Amino acid sequence: MKKLFAVLIVSLLVLAGCGEKEPKPVADQASETLTIAVPADQDGSFVSGYSNSSYDVWVRDMLWSYGVFYNDRDTGEFKDNPTVVEKVEEELDDAGNKTYTFTLKEGLLWSDGEPVTAKDYVFSILFRASAEHKDFAPQDSTGDDLLGFADYAETGKFEGVKLVDDYTFSLTIDAESLPYFFERAYVAASPEPMHDWFPEAKFNDEGNGFTNSSEEIRAAAQRVRDEIQYNPKVTSGPYKFESFQDNVTTLKLNENYAGNYEGVKAEIGTIVLRLVNANQIVDSLKKGEVDVALGEIEGKIIDAVRDDENLKYHTYPRNGYGQLVFKTNKGATQYKEVRQAIAFLLDRNEFVDEIAGGYGSVVHGPYGTSQWFFVDRKDKIDEVITHYAYSEADANDRLDASPYKYNEDGSEPWDPAKSEFRYDKDGNKLQVFHFGSEDNAVTNLLKTQLPENAKKVGMEYIIDEGPFPALLDILYGVSDSNHTVLNLATGFSAIYDRYYAEHSDFAERPAFNQSQIADEKLDETIVKMRRLEGTQRDEFADAFVEYLEVWNDLLPQLPLYSNTYHDFFTGRVTGYEDTVTSLSSFTQNIVYMRIVDAK
Repeated sequence: MKKLFAVLIVSLLVLAGCGEKEPKPVADQASETLTIAVPADQDGSFVSGYSNSSYDVWVRDMLWSYGVFYNDRDTGEFKDNPTVVEKVEEELDDAGNKTYTFTLKEGLLWSDGEPVTAKDYVFSILFRASAEHKDFAPQDSTGDDLLGFADYAETGKFEGVKLVDDYTFSLTIDAESLPYFFERAYVAASPEPMHDWFPEAKFNDEGNGFTNSSEEIRAAAQRVRDEIQYNPKVTSGPYKFESFQDNVTTLKLNENYAGNYEGVKAEIGTIVLRLVNANQIVDSLKKGEVDVALGEIEGKIIDAVRDDENLKYHTYPRNGYGQLVFKTNKGATQYKEVRQAIAFLLDRNEFVDEIAGGYGSVVHGPYGTSQWFFVDRKDKIDEVITHYAYSEADANDRLDASPYKYNEDGSEPWDPAKSEFRYDKDGNKLQVFHFGSEDNAVTNLLKTQLPENAKKVGMEYIIDEGPFPALLDILYGVSDSNHTVLNLATGFSAIYDRYYAEHSDFAERPAFNQSQIADEKLDETIVKMRRLEGTQRDEFADAFVEYLEVWNDLLPQLPLYSNTYHDFFTGRVTGYEDTVTSLSSFTQNIVYMRIVDAK
């Protein structure tokens, strides 16, 4: 249940053999294979709610479909999906609760040929909102804002969910959750295959709960987590899952797929996603070992592709950024002054130059440079925030205001002539432990800056490296670690709602609030943004400025850069030219892709 808002899309396309006759799609697309390069290990989590690796999301985009709404690729607006719904009705009751009633089109099929019905949509919400499932899927927030969610765990009946008949169901938003700027997100339902996930499931007479025992629901939830998550046999999207082995994912065409919101169906027979070292991507494209490389940010790789007349590229502003995530609940980074000092110890312009190769810019908060509310209030934002830039003096000033202002012998203030590192009054050294993914250009550049710069201001800064899945385990609190700084990238959906990501309600749930920040003033600004009508765009933009001013001081994360994404293609691939945008990725548009005879 997500959304995205308007951005300006700049699309540049370079074609080999400019001026020559365009190659035609091959006749037998079903016999063709399209191979996508994946630059880091996949988790192999192909059902949402458990992990959020971008590379697993690429696969999910192609496996799951039939949402009642679709996101406009240019504006992010939620619109009725005409392939799925016959009609959508809205009704507001006297208490302020708002009900959406969905009438589905008949004839939709799962990949195994079974019919998709309203039961599958109701099942998805009842199952995912159950306490039993949430115990196994900590990232799942399904149903939180529907009427009766709080009572569902105790009563077994979800008042805001109702199965009407085989092709009709309704969802009711709790009046307490309205207004909401992204209202349709609350009811953006998609189906799950009840006959596969929980074949023993039975609904009560009201169609708003299970009659199954808690033990039966828990057993099904555990099976989804332990088995189906990694090997989903029944899917709804344009492709079916075939295998995931040795960092290679294979998908096969789903012949039963009814099409996307325009009725377009995929035609390429096989999709393969395989691990390719980032430094080998260009060679792999040139050799034809892969057909596609997505979301490239490194300037030297971008230049190599742009200079090759046999390769093609497509560019669009990144709806996100590279960042440092600070754990704000433990270690030295629990103090905002330490987080601010780290920000002053980095030359972030070097990341734009060295990593993005000039195809990007420094950003100062959680936004993409093309997001409409940032564009509308950019001048005001510049007035109210701190533009963190390299400064030993500013870093020292921040640390002098932190608990780490003592020499090793306990004397104050810290004097580098007396003590190499800073200490707090209890004799604890100022140490920061950082974890970055291995074979990563950002990690490598951080290693050249932070440890040495930190030492100049009395901070011991230690960077360890490991596989990307290990980093995600630390981020989501799956593994216990003394690392309190992590470097990775993040992106924004059309729903710019920071509630789950940064509100104190989720400070103990790192699967959502990854920094585990808890601050009353930040909470207030987050709520102010979300509790607006969707038509109140000016009020939303003003509230964003207030939020950003507070955020920029607390600094739960440090943005490193935002940049222009480059997707790369061999001459065999077409279909992305008018479909891929900041709000609509290549894998979300896989139905439009075709293999052409590039000879």
